[in-house]
Amino acid sequence: MALSKDSMNALRAQSQKVHGVNCKVCGSDRHPQLHHVNYMAGVSDYRRSGGQYAHTRRLRESISHPENFVLLCAGCHTAIETMIPRLLKLTPQEATRLVGVMNTTVKNRRGREQCEDE
Repeated sequence: MALSKDSMNALRAQSQKVHGVNCKVCGSDRHPQLHHVNYMAGVSDYRRSGGQYAHTRRLRESISHPENFVLLCAGCHTAIETMIPRLLKLTPQEATRLVGVMNTTVKNRRGREQCEDE
């Protein structure tokens, strides 16, 4: 049975108290989404059911098990979900090297953009 609009708003407010309203990656407050960082067998299994039921269960789980979630904006959530399948194929050493390359690339591109703006 679906929750009333007031009940859903109350669940969202509780989740916001726990997770805040800003993306943990970029700080945006637009289009917030809860990202599972840890699925719990028997608790997180609702994700396959979809719809309002899954949304309600996700909100409740985010309140009772906040360590399993991080708040992301839609853009960062999409980026992370896109990268996960590739990252799962990497060894820990390869993942460490990838993070190093990404950090260097971002630093260099930011530096180049600052020079172009001057």
